[in-house]
Amino acid sequence: MKNYFTIFCCLSIVMFHNACKKKTSALPSASFTVDITNSKAPTLVKFTNTSKNASTYLWSFGDGTSSTEVNPTHTFSSGGNFNVVLTASNNSSNKSTANNSILITPAPTSFSSEQFIINNMSLPTQLHDTTVFTDNYAYFIVDGTQISKTITARHCTFPITVDMPKMTISPLTSSKIIEVRMHWKYQTSEYDMNMFTITVMPSNMVKQNDPDPYQISNTIQDGSLYSITLNSSWN
Repeated sequence: MKNYFTIFCCLSIVMFHNACKKKTSALPSASFTVDITNSKAPTLVKFTNTSKNASTYLWSFGDGTSSTEVNPTHTFSSGGNFNVVLTASNNSSNKSTANNSILITPAPTSFSSEQFIINNMSLPTQLHDTTVFTDNYAYFIVDGTQISKTITARHCTFPITVDMPKMTISPLTSSKIIEVRMHWKYQTSEYDMNMFTITVMPSNMVKQNDPDPYQISNTIQDGSLYSITLNSSWN
């Protein structure tokens, strides 16, 4: 009889211990960090899960999409202030939530330019710094459409800033080929030069790791032949 009593006491202690252990099991604590909280669309954001005591996760990105990955990435394709919510759960169905706001500026829809600078250029030997050009003009060609600008006669000294009629492509829904050309006339000779050609397209509007991807100052260099800077902007 004494043995039965001893066994009963031992079982009671074990059951009481397990019950207390179950009641005092750690609750989940949701938390996460992000690598970007303010950017321009489209932007890829990386999420790092720092939750504790959880086994399953549900992410709501605030744009109608979700994920159950531990450390997901997500591309925000449009502008808005998105409230990202992480719900962390344990095996006992206990839950904890954490949230963070991500501000995304809408992607630009147009490209414009109205100035380029000839920093330096290698000219034929008969053309030197004292040469005065006449009947000069520069022009943009956008998908075959020409925009011209007359330049006053000037000495060929550098840098030369060329202000153009503003060229705007809006909306920019497909790639466009832009040529920048110069036409110079000196005495009986004429020179028509393709300064450079660029392609702009919606997919290259955002340049990651660029401090301001919508302001562009491209310098096109061809050895010692020329150096040109195109001043343009995304809007």
